[in-house]
Amino acid sequence: MIALILAGGFGTRLWPLTKQLPKALLRVGNQTLLERLLVDLDTVTGVRKTVIVSNGLYYEQLHQWVDGHPRATNTIVINNGVKCAEDRLGAVGDVAAAIRALSIKDDLFVAASDCFLTFSLKGFIDCFELRGGNWIAVKEEMDRSILRDGAVAVVDQNSCVTYVEEKPDTPRSSLGVYPFYIYERADLPLFDVFLGEGNNPDSPGRFPEWLYTRRRISAYVCGGAYHCYDLGTRESYEEACSQIETGTNGYRLRVGEVTTSRSLITRDQNRTSG
Repeated sequence: MIALILAGGFGTRLWPLTKQLPKALLRVGNQTLLERLLVDLDTVTGVRKTVIVSNGLYYEQLHQWVDGHPRATNTIVINNGVKCAEDRLGAVGDVAAAIRALSIKDDLFVAASDCFLTFSLKGFIDCFELRGGNWIAVKEEMDRSILRDGAVAVVDQNSCVTYVEEKPDTPRSSLGVYPFYIYERADLPLFDVFLGEGNNPDSPGRFPEWLYTRRRISAYVCGGAYHCYDLGTRESYEEACSQIETGTNGYRLRVGEVTTSRSLITRDQNRTSG
């Protein structure tokens, strides 16, 4: 399996924090978001290479960070060639560009780079290793305003996805989709089919929204203690930092934290890759 980390966004809603720094290199506590993700992927034996998709503005910074970091073994950074937000390829476009540029013919794990997780992704990837196929990660969310800002999924009793919709006006379920996906190698050519049909490439959830009617997708349901903090705005980033303390065991949520803050767990409505 290849892990593909989407870091091609420009983070305009986080300016000035990200005007000269990619979101993936923002720190929460004593680690950058990218470092935390790479440390987690180190625990997954099935991941043989990690690819970070950058834009032309931040490529050199990410490349230098990877070259100098001990956790970034078997990790490369590729440049999507885009130097301004107006020309961005979108998350799905960046995935397709990486597949073409590297001639990827392996199973593909796709992750956003601007999220802070309170859980390991190992269980998610282990489910794929056991059962194969295409996968999305979902979590029960009772705040419908949050569901309207992201993607939602309907899942049957066999964990098969029967419906996905990105930014629904009226959510059909309470399962929100986290920005982590696994696609089996046989279906990777469908990214170019998706783009060739003129579909919206901006949000990563747009591809499973299109794919579920064509291929089986399974859902990994994250437990109640699992949370994914989308750091899409300066407010959400600052609030996340204020809620996290660093102890001897690394990151942990503050005791008694209530994860109902809309700014923390709402999706970036204009999310692109990273």
